[in-house]
Amino acid sequence: MDNQNFDPLDPGRLRQEFRRQIKFHRNLVIFLRIGVGISLLGLWELVSRYLIDPFWISRPMHIITRLWDWYVTGFFFPHLGATMLEIGVGFFIGLALAIMASLLLGTRKELAQVLDPFMMAIWSVPGIVLGPLFILYFGIGFTAKIVLVAVTVFFLIFFNTFNGIREVDQEWIDVLHIMGAKQRSIFIKVILPASALWIFSSFKNAIPYSLVAAVVGELIASQRGIGYLIQDASGVMDTTGVFAALFNLMLVGLFLNEVVEQAEKRILHWRTSRQ
Repeated sequence: MDNQNFDPLDPGRLRQEFRRQIKFHRNLVIFLRIGVGISLLGLWELVSRYLIDPFWISRPMHIITRLWDWYVTGFFFPHLGATMLEIGVGFFIGLALAIMASLLLGTRKELAQVLDPFMMAIWSVPGIVLGPLFILYFGIGFTAKIVLVAVTVFFLIFFNTFNGIREVDQEWIDVLHIMGAKQRSIFIKVILPASALWIFSSFKNAIPYSLVAAVVGELIASQRGIGYLIQDASGVMDTTGVFAALFNLMLVGLFLNEVVEQAEKRILHWRTSRQ
């Protein structure tokens, strides 16, 4: 009797099986990631014990001990706060300026054609090269690092968003103009939603570069930050301190990338639900 009522194409049963497979796949990926991480740490420990002097590559146990000491004593957190401040403020300044500039040039083709070679010329100069100049202009405080991050983020987001705006169907904009829509409404209702995928794609590219910009600025001249920890440890040949700072830098990058992914899921819910 049960076999007669069983319908393999029942929508409810299919959804339940689909969710079960997704959960199994997610757990499998997490398990494999943990396994790979433990294997790499174990290999590193063996190599540092028997093949290579720990002076050059340190040891995972030494690094874990150093991290524990930093966290328990609170030594690390002021440096983390300094780097996060530089990244956060610089990122949002660069983001705001990039979106405004891309909206301006993306909707005014003549102006974009005039400024295009100048924008490309400036972008061809690596932002990191400007670090010493910004240190000279703004000192060794937060301002120079914030400006360096903002400049780096600006160009990464600008070109992506600019291309996204140029891909918007011109017929949509023309129809809204005929219907009497104001330019501000067109920006909010059409241009920004249509280019949202491009913007979030540029976010993911800009995050690691913003980290690089902040840390490079701290390496050049600073009194606080993760880059300062790296510079200070390398100056006394402390490879354990260098690797501990690098590990924290990777954690910051993973955290920021996760923040962007969660924001993308919430804002572009129509895309994630369709996938």
